[in-house]
Amino acid sequence: MTSLDASALASIFIDDEHSPAVRRWLGARPPGIMVSTFAAAEFAAVVGRHVRMRHLGVGDGAGML
Repeated sequence: MTSLDASALASIFIDDEHSPAVRRWLGARPPGIMVSTFAAAEFAAVVGRHVRMRHLGVGDGAGML
């Protein structure tokens, strides 16, 4: 089981300079991921910040959560 932190989650769902590497790394791992409650809360905060900065639309942000 692979544990993901908020930065890895953000790079999977929100394209950034780390996205290709994170996606390759995740694709090379065995199936199954784990996300802690804390990482989920941090990810929600990242998505909220991107919505407030208008880098994501409200609907897109809601869809990520």
